[in-house]
Amino acid sequence: MPKGLGDRLWMKLGEPCSKSSDIIPVQSIVAKLRPRGLIKVISTIEYYHAQEKRGVILSTGFFTLKQKIEYFEVGFRGAFVSGLITAMITPLAIAENR
Repeated sequence: MPKGLGDRLWMKLGEPCSKSSDIIPVQSIVAKLRPRGLIKVISTIEYYHAQEKRGVILSTGFFTLKQKIEYFEVGFRGAFVSGLITAMITPLAIAENR
């Protein structure tokens, strides 16, 4: 039974593959974690950008619909909170100028 996380990435139907194989897992462990905050999403996107810059080709279907929605949720939540804070501070700014 494999003990490390790296060994689990090489598992196929409960049996470990030989590590000398040319098969590389397409989905990294970074893609399997649900993004919790804006910083995590940005760092994940930077990671994939660096991979593409090095020459790794990501297919158009690399991100699933679920992953796209999760990234959208994080961005929308951040923008919504920012909008609420701006809306609450605006009356104070207007009252200050009078």
